[in-house]
Amino acid sequence: MKRAFKELVDFWAHAGSAMIVLVVSWIFGVFFTDLGAVFIAWSLGFVREMTEWQDGGNHPFTRWGLLDQAGWIMGGILFCLVMP
Repeated sequence: MKRAFKELVDFWAHAGSAMIVLVVSWIFGVFFTDLGAVFIAWSLGFVREMTEWQDGGNHPFTRWGLLDQAGWIMGGILFCLVMP
């Protein structure tokens, strides 16, 4: 249960991080298509998860690593739902 709670918090932290990057980019005039925003959020997350794995974290293609990547993707999806 403790690991699941940690992963849930981690999931939403990743979603929030992706959302912040996309919103700041949007404020500075970057236009995103919906698919582009989700892809950029996932790309940010994939790079992050690869470097975290090299430091001893979850492998990006285990269930926990995929959950982390899903968190980044969720940030892109939330951006598409919230921003005009």
